[in-house]
Amino acid sequence: RRYLGLEQARTEHLRADDLHALAEQDAEDKADGATDKAKQSALEEEQHEHFLQFCEQYNLYPVRVISPVTNDRRLVMNIEIAQGFIYCTARQGITGVRAEIEHALFSYLDNIKTKTDIPVAVGFGLSTPEHIRSLKGHADIVVVGSALIDIIPNSDPASLQGSIKTYLRSLQNDL
Repeated sequence: RRYLGLEQARTEHLRADDLHALAEQDAEDKADGATDKAKQSALEEEQHEHFLQFCEQYNLYPVRVISPVTNDRRLVMNIEIAQGFIYCTARQGITGVRAEIEHALFSYLDNIKTKTDIPVAVGFGLSTPEHIRSLKGHADIVVVGSALIDIIPNSDPASLQGSIKTYLRSLQNDL
């Protein structure tokens, strides 16, 4: 099975015709000025169910991204559908390399781990061996995507693979 996030499905247009109806409904709701919480909740539930059906139909694991500001209701919903792993962002906002990890991240991850036995992945701004070491015992998987992308413009094509290996080995030291 492959892993698929709802936003990934939307941006990659994996099944544009299946997701088109959801996008049209969303656009209509926005055009109508639909800010009513009950209507928003119903749309979220419809998207959730459609997403799960889509994943099942194409033998994909549903991966939903949760953040430190995810409320308990949504956290439980995501844990209930999680297969393979749960992806947590290290902070709210956009990804990118950061110098420090917010201290609240550790209790957030620990709270998730008390609710499930599924591995917990964490990403968004993680890039140093210190980040990795500090997450030991709080997360099962660490994602370092932006840090890897930053290596590309600083490496010539002949040494790119070696640069990536060196970086990844640096993260494994002392683990």
